[in-house]
Formats: sequence, C-alpha cells, structure tokens
Amino acid sequence: MGKEDQIYWERLIEEQTGSGLSIAKFCEERQIKFSAFKNKKYQLTKERAKNPNIVPLRIIDKPEIVAESKNCQGFEISVIFRNGHRVVVPGQLLSSILYEIAKLPC
Repeated sequence: MGKEDQIYWERLIEEQTGSGLSIAKFCEERQIKFSAFKNKKYQLTKERAKNPNIVPLRIIDKPEIVAESKNCQGFEISVIFRNGHRVVVPGQLLSSILYEIAKLPC
C-alpha cells in the first residue's frame, strides 16, 4: 500500500469509527465496497501491530495551540482543549522530535 493510499484509508477508517455508523452502513452511504474497507482496515491493523511504539492519535475537538516563550532558555507549545485539559511540550523536546523526524527516510 502506497503512502497516499495508506493515508486515505486511515482517514476513512477514522471517519467511520467516529461516525457511530456500522461499517456496512458507512460503506453503503459512501458507495465503498464493504470487502475493500474490511481488507484495508485489517491490513492497517496488522501494520500497526508491527510497530507497537506508534500509537495513532485522534483529536476529536479542535484545540487552541499556543506557543509561549517561557524564559530566555526556550519556549513551550501548549495544546489547550475546550474541556480545559492541556498538553505542554517543552521547546527543547519538540526540537529533538523534529530533528528525529527529519532524519527519517521519505
């Protein structure tokens, strides 16, 4: 499965999961072959099992994202959800993560 195809199916599966519809009803409404949907979902689930350290993240609600300068040492990125929950990522950690992502082969 190519990267674009994988992204398409991941989004479609995510949409179905969030829709509350059964797979059969979802496929019927979108004119997708039920067998193709089930097959792709199986393939992606199997693929994720090979990489247990990668956990898909689905953000249901649109958070507010704020970049703040903490002090002269750096900054932090805060993701604030409507329910008040907040995720804070220190800038130093973020730059390390981005560096590692940049090293990945395309």
